[in-house]
Amino acid sequence: MGTNKALLRVGGVPLIRRQASALSALFDDVLISCKSPEEYEFLGLPVVRDEYKAGAALVGLCSGLRASEADFNFCIACDLPLVHAGLIEHMLAEAGGAPAVAPESERGLEPLYAVYRKECENAITELVESGRYSLRDMLRHIGGRTIGREEVERICGGTGPFLNVNTPEDLRILESLMNEEEQGL
Repeated sequence: MGTNKALLRVGGVPLIRRQASALSALFDDVLISCKSPEEYEFLGLPVVRDEYKAGAALVGLCSGLRASEADFNFCIACDLPLVHAGLIEHMLAEAGGAPAVAPESERGLEPLYAVYRKECENAITELVESGRYSLRDMLRHIGGRTIGREEVERICGGTGPFLNVNTPEDLRILESLMNEEEQGL
């Protein structure tokens, strides 16, 4: 996109503010992990600076888990702006003793829309420090449960929340979805 995707606006509202509002309705504590905390001060939420320089999503996950005090943590990427409360609640309910719970979409596992136990922090730190940043490899490394695609579709009413905003076209699709939602379509 050539810009900070978290600050892209839909209906005049930054994506990160939409996420923060939706997540604050579900959780007592919402934490942001990023490279530039000053960019997110406007949200009034705790912001943690990523501890490693590598520009990999696994770094943000590592920093966020390290800063969290919760046993179970729902983690979401800023470019996955659709928060589906029912799916999140289902993943938390299914977590049990599993180190992680990740849903499956048509793209495969969604490790940046998943639940992680605090205990995963050490294994994830080990991967980051060894220069291994693959999220799917990380999920295989730590183990966990998968919420299959059919189950995700049943919970989400046929539409998963995995629209990844990577291109201007993706942003237009998101804007269209948000407009339909606001109009009750």
